[in-house]
Amino acid sequence: MDNWGESMNISKMSHVMSADFLTHHLSAVLTAGLTAILLVLFGLTRIKDVSSKKLVRPPGPSGIPLLGNLLTVAFSKLYQHELVNQWSKKYGDVFWFKIFGTGVVIINDMDVVQKTFQNSEVCDRAPFFALDHVIGRENNGIAFANGGSWKEQRKFFVSVFRKVDIGVSRLEDIVSDQVRNIVTQVKNLKGEKFDPAIMVNMSIANIITRIITGVTYKWEDKKFQHIVACSGKLFDISGPAGLFSLNPVFARLPLPVNYEIRRLSLSIVDFIQESIDEHRKHFKSYPDAKAKDYIGAYLKEMAGADANTLKSFDDSNLVVSCFDALLAGWETVASTLRWTIYLLSTHPEAQERMRQEILDLVGSERFPTIADRQHLPLTEATIAECMRFIPAVPIHLPHVTSQDCKIGGFDVPKGSAVAANLHHFAKSPTLWEDPDVFRPERFIDDEGKFKRGMEPIPFGYGKRQCPGEQLARMEMFIFTTFLVQNFDLRLPAGAKADLQGVLGLTWRPNHYFIEGRPINSNEE
Repeated sequence: MDNWGESMNISKMSHVMSADFLTHHLSAVLTAGLTAILLVLFGLTRIKDVSSKKLVRPPGPSGIPLLGNLLTVAFSKLYQHELVNQWSKKYGDVFWFKIFGTGVVIINDMDVVQKTFQNSEVCDRAPFFALDHVIGRENNGIAFANGGSWKEQRKFFVSVFRKVDIGVSRLEDIVSDQVRNIVTQVKNLKGEKFDPAIMVNMSIANIITRIITGVTYKWEDKKFQHIVACSGKLFDISGPAGLFSLNPVFARLPLPVNYEIRRLSLSIVDFIQESIDEHRKHFKSYPDAKAKDYIGAYLKEMAGADANTLKSFDDSNLVVSCFDALLAGWETVASTLRWTIYLLSTHPEAQERMRQEILDLVGSERFPTIADRQHLPLTEATIAECMRFIPAVPIHLPHVTSQDCKIGGFDVPKGSAVAANLHHFAKSPTLWEDPDVFRPERFIDDEGKFKRGMEPIPFGYGKRQCPGEQLARMEMFIFTTFLVQNFDLRLPAGAKADLQGVLGLTWRPNHYFIEGRPINSNEE
């Protein structure tokens, strides 16, 4: 027993000694390993520092380690475009700042914008992580996709939206029907003041929803109201973080704003999926029927797709393409129209000249059509001046560099965000004479024709130019001409001018009231 007990004690002691030895040895190994890693990292840092000295990075504000300029952007009392413009004055036409180590390049030079955004190296987009989380897959749809999938999806989207007809309905008829409804409602008010926001928002939402889903909703429809509200809120809460909400680190943080973006995105996806399910039932019963909307056209494309050529046509890309179209087709155009109505109401002389041109050509017995557009240069100039005077998108959604490249003579690393400063292009005194003066004639040449191409790229530039531009321009023209032809738009007596707004992903005017005094009582 004693020998056995002694053996046990020795065994225990050996085990303890062995454990101590292993612990000590492991500690030594870890220490040596950590030291080696630190030395390697230090060496790499030194190599990077040496190599960086050979590169010419864009100038910009200094930041703090890891966070970069996040705190300045997030907590500045200035709106983001105001902060960016302040930095522009200090650092020049091409500069950058950093968010969590990701460089954000801002361009204030039109020549550099044109050269940069035609470059395939500056053509990617950062993912929309909240939507990817909802879908369960990355690289979907159009707005935030890249590579071959994006090219296929965009090409198909443009082919549908550039058609004169969507099934049995012309795009112009879809838009005109909504604006006729507004004209009727405003006439029924008999000059009483009203807030145009609801009319504009619901009408624009109905246009894009009709094109995508084939359904025209009544404004009082609860489901429709809910989806419009979700879209507006998604723009609202994404906006304050607009320049860095797509940053992979920020987007994955367990923040309430990120959970809310996911919830809102899911609501819109569910709305789309319900429509797709209804379309699919009809398609199975009538596979040869002519498509009446985007979802129908997409299902037909999927059914006839050659697996060797149309690899990206699937359910996920269908849902996200519809998501992209609905959001892009709602808020941006609605904000632009609300600013346009406000500016016309505060510039009665310009509005009257525009109205007289419309009446001289079109008269009062019919509404204007897109075919009239080329014969209404002052009308086009006035719309262009409204879009220049207050851009609804002060800073374009950034592109992302797919590899190291040069921008404006500076070396920009792969993965950097690159954005055009539209607010600068719209309001710079070096680009415009008296930029703070509302003057539509600046877009008229010596022959009295509209100067096409002078607008400060409201729909983007290059390979990522807005694929729905044709529809957006149609909406702007029809809404504006219908209203000006039929009403004298004025602010109520005593109302103060207010050019301040609310920054979401778009720059929207504060709520305002106008009076629409009927010009005539004729309706088509």
